[in-house]
Amino acid sequence: MTSTDNQIYPVVWQGDRAVLIDQTQLPNSFAVVGINRSEDMAEAIRTMIVRGAPAIGVAAAYGMYLGAREIDTSDRETFLKQLEKVAQLLRQTRPTAVNLFWAISRMLKTAYETLGSVAEIKAILLDTAKSIQLEDLQTCQAIGDHGLSVLPPEPAQLTLLTHCNAGSLATAGYGTALGVIRSAWREKRLLRVYADETRPRLQGAKLTAWECVEEEIPVTVIADGMAAHCMNRGMIDGVVVGADRIAANGETEQGEKQNRGVPPVGGGNRNRGGPPSGGGNRGGGLSAYVTILFRKSCFFINLACIFAQDMIIMIKQPTTNNQQPQVDRLRSLAHLLDDAIPIPGTNYRVGIDPILGLFPAIGDYLGMILSAYIVFQAFRMGVPKETLLRMGVNVAIDTLVGIVPILGDLFDAGWKANQKNVALVESNLDSPESRQKSDLGFILLLLGALVLAIVVITVVPLIIIALFLQAIN
Repeated sequence: MTSTDNQIYPVVWQGDRAVLIDQTQLPNSFAVVGINRSEDMAEAIRTMIVRGAPAIGVAAAYGMYLGAREIDTSDRETFLKQLEKVAQLLRQTRPTAVNLFWAISRMLKTAYETLGSVAEIKAILLDTAKSIQLEDLQTCQAIGDHGLSVLPPEPAQLTLLTHCNAGSLATAGYGTALGVIRSAWREKRLLRVYADETRPRLQGAKLTAWECVEEEIPVTVIADGMAAHCMNRGMIDGVVVGADRIAANGETEQGEKQNRGVPPVGGGNRNRGGPPSGGGNRGGGLSAYVTILFRKSCFFINLACIFAQDMIIMIKQPTTNNQQPQVDRLRSLAHLLDDAIPIPGTNYRVGIDPILGLFPAIGDYLGMILSAYIVFQAFRMGVPKETLLRMGVNVAIDTLVGIVPILGDLFDAGWKANQKNVALVESNLDSPESRQKSDLGFILLLLGALVLAIVVITVVPLIIIALFLQAIN
């Protein structure tokens, strides 16, 4: 769906009350909260039922009107004094929210400058709150379209990274940073969105992902620490973040610290979306449109619970076409060595490598030769020195521990050195980073070390047997 009709509005005025999307319930469930009193609006802002600088400003404007409606007096001066108390109540909810103070100030200014009765002031305050909401929605749509015009011209379809939630839920609708992304999706210029999870409240994982799913925009949630990794691998064409404070030189206080100083490989762009004031609702639940890229540490903050369905652990970029057949052959060999044989009655699998290890000397020798072949092929495919060294260490550990009878074979079954090494090969071939490639001398030295390990494996058992025989004689 690439429609521009945006149906996500965090704050709406219905009848005689404000209705808020309860953002604390997303993405597990969708709920709305009806607000009839200024005290309830203050509590909603304080508890982050509504959040995001522009959305808070809209909520505060309606909160000011609700407070004004509650004042039971026809005396102008008394009314204005009571309205100041309502303003102070709302100011205390989020002392750092710029739009909150801006909206309150505008509502107070309107009240003081309006001539006429208290009833007329109240009516104009409601109109002003609605105007604040409409103006922010129009501003967000303008930000989205302007931001689209400064996105990189190539490739035709972009992969964009965003942080936190600067979307419809954080504004009157459409969004600032996510507004740019929406405009790109509308114009078919967007391939995929990467959304940082955004600890500690996980606005990216919970809210940005939910918004994208609602509009069928392909989205991938990543751990905050993966942002630089994805950019360095050339997976990101541009970064679009929101901010409620933007200095004259373009620096921001919040919003993009995670992504600052790590520009995407290939000349990607970073843009900020924010409203001038800072410097219909749909069902909840995530679906199969969301893919998740994360490290195991995410389990400790219950991401596994949040994304209990349709979880994809890792995303893999396609390997260069002319090397794919070689990678497939290495993967098949690694599978044969480490994972080809299911153990009946269990979920575990073993390969022929630990089985070969049951044959003294010759079995370990054959296993080492096959493992060394994978390392040598990785060298021929242009894998850099540091990765070849790691592959050699994996094989050395596998082989040296494998000389221990029984225990060594059990270790082989779990270590799966060959599958680890093929994964390293694929990871390096997928990366566009320019690293120092290994030369022939290095690979000969590395393979020589592995051959030495073979000799040790062959000789050590013979020495042990000889010593044992000598001892019993």
